[in-house]
Amino acid sequence: MKIVFVSHTAYPFKIGGREHHMHFLAKEMSRENKHEVIIVSANDHTRKIVWKKIDNTYWAVRLPSYAFSFPKNPHQIYHISFVLHKFLKKAAADIIHCYEYGSFFTTYAALFAMANRISYFYTIYGYKLNPFMLRFFGMLHDKSLGRLLLSGSQGNICVSATQYNEIERIAGDINGKIHLYANSIPSKFKQTIFPARRHIRAASRFLEWKSDYMVFMTICRAIPRKGLDTLIDAFSLIVNKYGIDKAKLLIVGPDGGSKKKIIELAEKQRLNDKILFVNDIKYKNIYFFYELSDVCIIPSYYEGVPLVLFEAMHFGKPIIASKIAGITSVVTSSLPVYLFTPQDTDELAELMARIIEKKHNGGFDDFDYSSVIQEFNSEKESRFYEGLYNKCIENSP
Repeated sequence: MKIVFVSHTAYPFKIGGREHHMHFLAKEMSRENKHEVIIVSANDHTRKIVWKKIDNTYWAVRLPSYAFSFPKNPHQIYHISFVLHKFLKKAAADIIHCYEYGSFFTTYAALFAMANRISYFYTIYGYKLNPFMLRFFGMLHDKSLGRLLLSGSQGNICVSATQYNEIERIAGDINGKIHLYANSIPSKFKQTIFPARRHIRAASRFLEWKSDYMVFMTICRAIPRKGLDTLIDAFSLIVNKYGIDKAKLLIVGPDGGSKKKIIELAEKQRLNDKILFVNDIKYKNIYFFYELSDVCIIPSYYEGVPLVLFEAMHFGKPIIASKIAGITSVVTSSLPVYLFTPQDTDELAELMARIIEKKHNGGFDDFDYSSVIQEFNSEKESRFYEGLYNKCIENSP
């Protein structure tokens, strides 16, 4: 079976939840030549089509494109490519799978599939637009083309109940074509990434933290919905209200338009010497940061199922996370995950202080996340997707 995954961004070596979800699935589906998988995305840095074979399994293809940015988020760029049609025609895919809803790349790919009677799917991670103009055009798109494409697809996979409800509001009753299935990472995730310490210049500044300090860490793009302002305010309470001096905060990930504001907030609260900001790094280097940290914090107030949740579990870290649908759908009461109300600074600070106290009183027990790792993994998820694909192929005329 020949499968084309389509997304507006798909960098395999940088931090990005949707991007790595696609790459994990593509690698699993193309293992041992089971299927031929191509990931196609935009490339506004060159006028040539760039092909790259990843780990001798699937192809990552980047098409020449033109980029337009409305919001301040440098990653929220809308790519238009004039060679996408030609590429899809030449690819002659059995299945086209659109990863995300609403971008030019996925919308055009769905239209192409519909016109050429190719089975196509959507996977939706989130559909939250902040700037007024984007919300306006998004509304027009939803009520016309969006509804048409969602109803014409063979399946719309939503990674959490939040996205499920959003797509259901847009598409209405479309005969059971909306599925709820969480994204995931490989069951042997730790073995798939390797540390490259020489690439991280910032490391020397906090190598001594490991033994002397409680190191909190979050990994994300610096965008408003990730809740970094809530995390900074809570950390300020830890230092100033609770008087805990032996704590450090590590914020790892690329700038999504909010990093300057977050840094200014940290400076205003005089936390410069206690917070380390690490910019965009190679994805495999997150291994190093997980090994150095004591606790992983996920303060998002809007999210699908964040891959960082699964990553932290694979490293056996205690986790503090906001109580949103994408997280509570995975985390049960039996798991050692501390949940707080999104944007509640006091509640987050209280949980952080409780974990610090627990460490000082003898440390942590082993954190057993094996039930989640067995339930949510790329191998199992790929079989779910393959089942949907095979059903379409069998029922095609």
